[in-house]
Amino acid sequence: MKLENYGYKEETMKVRTMTMAELRICIVQELLKKNYRYANIRLVNITDGTVDSFRSTEDFIMAEYNEGYEINLISVKEIQAYNEEEKCSETRIVILTREVPENDRSE
Repeated sequence: MKLENYGYKEETMKVRTMTMAELRICIVQELLKKNYRYANIRLVNITDGTVDSFRSTEDFIMAEYNEGYEINLISVKEIQAYNEEEKCSETRIVILTREVPENDRSE
């Protein structure tokens, strides 16, 4: 079946391979520069669809992860969202990652 006939198009995606420790340090440094101590952070793994949500920068840095685990960083976005329950606007940081294929992992 030719998927191009149904609107499919091929895109290339740039990713950066890094460890969880590198990711967390980089993200926290940037958030603290912007004084975002209470930004809602969502770490989305597009390989298996898991979403880890953190209420603050402190929660994100204190979460237990395998710091040496390698991931592919795809995107980091800052989003302003309205929280209906608390009736206020909040900053959300959405981090898209995917697992590094076995044959691409550094030994």
